Amino acid sequence: MRDWRDTRVLIAGCGSIGRRHARVLQTLGIAHLEIIDPNPAQRKALQQEVKVKGEYANYLDALSARPDVVFICTPADLHIPLAVQALERGIAVFCEKPLSYTKRGIEHLEAVLEKTKLPFAVGFCFRYHEALTEAKKLLSQGAIGEVKTLRLRMSENLSEVRPDYRNLATLVTGGVYDLTHEIDLAFWFAGKEAKVADLQILDGIASDLGFQRPDFSFLSMKFTNRICAQIYLDYFSVPRTRVTEIMGTEGTLRLEFADWNVAELALFRKDRSEWQVHRIPTARDTMFRLEDEEFLRFASGENVFPACPLEEAMKSLEVLDRALTRYTETVVS
Repeated sequence: MRDWRDTRVLIAGCGSIGRRHARVLQTLGIAHLEIIDPNPAQRKALQQEVKVKGEYANYLDALSARPDVVFICTPADLHIPLAVQALERGIAVFCEKPLSYTKRGIEHLEAVLEKTKLPFAVGFCFRYHEALTEAKKLLSQGAIGEVKTLRLRMSENLSEVRPDYRNLATLVTGGVYDLTHEIDLAFWFAGKEAKVADLQILDGIASDLGFQRPDFSFLSMKFTNRICAQIYLDYFSVPRTRVTEIMGTEGTLRLEFADWNVAELALFRKDRSEWQVHRIPTARDTMFRLEDEEFLRFASGENVFPACPLEEAMKSLEVLDRALTRYTETVVS
């Protein structure tokens, strides 16, 4: 078993999320970082922030250098094929969220993982967010009794948060379904055994931002354990809003954070008849540090396990696949 800090890491994709992981890995003490991106400007931008040991324009050339781990930070439609290529060469894979927008290729990925038994995880970093993990802890302690329903909302104007948004694949691939965290959190809070029993979708394009995929969606889900969730997502409204409400037999949990510096966690119990409100200071990189370190420890052979293995990531993938397939068929017809 090697020391996890000695891991040779390849960052595949040098966009914003690739640069973030590179910075975080450097702060964790990872000295051997290599990068691959066909765009030289992207590679240059990353190297202005982090010192790297090598750079590549071709993915297979980068894999031939035998990294221990590859962090796949490319557009989502490339995640599965790039993961398979790495695993087939004996390289562990950390794949950014979402796993994909379609189930195409997922059976092959499953077969390769079954054959190789290599470490693999998907980067749903909110499972490491300080306020969300505190909410999960409260639920496990029975703070609101038995969970019955969930309501989650994420809204932001993409043109404000990403002035370069017209260059993003999001407009033509996943649209608002790139906001996958709330879908994943619905499964996470509903419990490990929760799977979709019923899914209702209302989505479309409401803005003039140039989306070719939905920029808003209402999702209603009923899980096999009878918990129900309502999720609202949009990529055009202001102000930026992120709210999660969890209703149980004995009370309600409400979590809100519109920025990355602080979250407000409120608990109402019917036996106390008042809200208990806690402001939790947060830093955006903290969840990435926790996530990245845990995966590197896992990949180096330590007895730790990532919060989102393949079987968990496939739950939200099922929703994305159904939503985007349905939308494409509606547009075509």
